[in-house]
Amino acid sequence: MRFYIFLFGLACFAIIAGVQDIRETRANPEPIQHTVDTYLKTRPDGEWVRLTNGNLDVLDAAYEASSFNEDNIQKLYIPMYAEEETEYETISILVMTDSSEMIALYQEADEVSEDDFYDFIAENFERLFPSRDVQGMVTLGTSLDSEEEEELHDLYPSLTNDFIILDEGGEPGGILWGVFLIIVGLVILAVLLMIVIGSSRSDEPEDAAYVAPID
Repeated sequence: MRFYIFLFGLACFAIIAGVQDIRETRANPEPIQHTVDTYLKTRPDGEWVRLTNGNLDVLDAAYEASSFNEDNIQKLYIPMYAEEETEYETISILVMTDSSEMIALYQEADEVSEDDFYDFIAENFERLFPSRDVQGMVTLGTSLDSEEEEELHDLYPSLTNDFIILDEGGEPGGILWGVFLIIVGLVILAVLLMIVIGSSRSDEPEDAAYVAPID
């Protein structure tokens, strides 16, 4: 029974994801461009965006490591601020990236001794606080599961309640992918329906066999 419930949930997930991919691709065929400042002030619709005029703070990044090796960093979560900001009091955007360049820079900074740290910052200021555009898919912080959201708030006490995660390089699956997911979901539902019908028929009592009277 649990397996059937799992398949039903998987089918629903595939159909919903497929519909969302199709809807997002039709409504947002190209990434919508905003400055970081404008985006934070207006909070426009659209999950596929390109944010410009922003600064990253690599030194304040958090990382996600492999479950098998904590030294193997897979992703970074880097705070992004508007260029107009002079004091980084709150964090509203976290850029999630698997850029090997960014990960290498983070590890390089992490290995610098305390005595050389300020000299390292002075020599690598533009690398550690780069001004760059970031394109990707937006995930609302409120859509995360409570445990993950709480963990990010613990890492970043100044994280706003309406923060977003910008998955660098992410893009919608596209209409074809959405149609594929819907078909997969429908096929799973059809198979489940056939199993249920077959099971109900097997549970029906068989008609008693007619025995002719003996003269």
